[in-house]
Amino acid sequence: MTREYVANGSRYKATISYSVSESDITSVDIDVRDVYQLPKSARCMSIKLQIAEDKQRTILRNGKVNNGKVSDTSTIITEEGTIVHSQKNEDTDSGDWMWKSNSINHRPRKFFVANASGEEIKVQLEDVNGKLSNDRIVRINWREIGTLGFNSEFDRVRITARGSEKVIFQGTAEPRTSIIVCFEDTVKITGKLYGEDIEAQKWIVDGRNYKPLTYMEYLEALDGKYRSLIIFFGDMIPGVRIISSFLKYIR
Repeated sequence: MTREYVANGSRYKATISYSVSESDITSVDIDVRDVYQLPKSARCMSIKLQIAEDKQRTILRNGKVNNGKVSDTSTIITEEGTIVHSQKNEDTDSGDWMWKSNSINHRPRKFFVANASGEEIKVQLEDVNGKLSNDRIVRINWREIGTLGFNSEFDRVRITARGSEKVIFQGTAEPRTSIIVCFEDTVKITGKLYGEDIEAQKWIVDGRNYKPLTYMEYLEALDGKYRSLIIFFGDMIPGVRIISSFLKYIR
C-alpha cells in the first residue's frame, strides 16, 4: 500500500487537519523542515500556516489523500507557502524525493551568521570529514549578517577569525537559525526563526540583543548625567570637544 507525506519547507509552522470521516478530524503541528506521514485511514486534509500567534492562513482545503495513487506521494509546502507535489520513483529517486518537485529541492537549507565579534570573520561549509567547500567563501564584516545554505555534500559550517585559521565555531547549524559570533570568540545560536521579517531576530538569544551599537547609538544610550559632564568639560578639554559638540547635536 502506498504512503502519503507532508513536508514543511515554508517559513512557518504548519497545522495539518485530516479526516477519517466527517465527525473524526485530527490536527497535528509540523515544524519547519519536518515531514509527517499521514495515516492510511485519512481521506482528506487541510493545511494552515501559523502566520502569527493568533493568525493562520489556509493554503490547502479538503485535499484528497489515500485515493488510489500508484506510488508514494508527498505534499510539499514551499518556502513561499504554496503547495506542490512529488511522487516517488523507485528507480531514480534518492532519499530526498519527498522534497523535490520539478527538479527543485524544497528542503530548507538556509541559515544565518551574525557578526558581533568586532572584526571580520570567514565562513565556509565543510563535510563530515572536515573537507572545506571552496565554491563559496563568505566574509562577514562587523555588525553584518551573512546568509548561507547547505547542500547534499557540505552540511556543516566552519567560522574562522580574520587573517588566521583560528576556528571560532565548527559544527552543524539548523536551517532558519542564526549563529551569532560575539566578542572573545563566544558563540550564541538562536532558535528557529519563523516568518519573513526576521532581521532583528537574527541577533537575539534568550531575550538579549547581541547586535553591537553604533557610535551614535552608544552615545544616545549614555545616562543623562554623563552626557552633561562630557558636554560641560568639552569647552575646556580639547580632546573632549568633538564628542561634546556631537552630544549637543543629538540630545
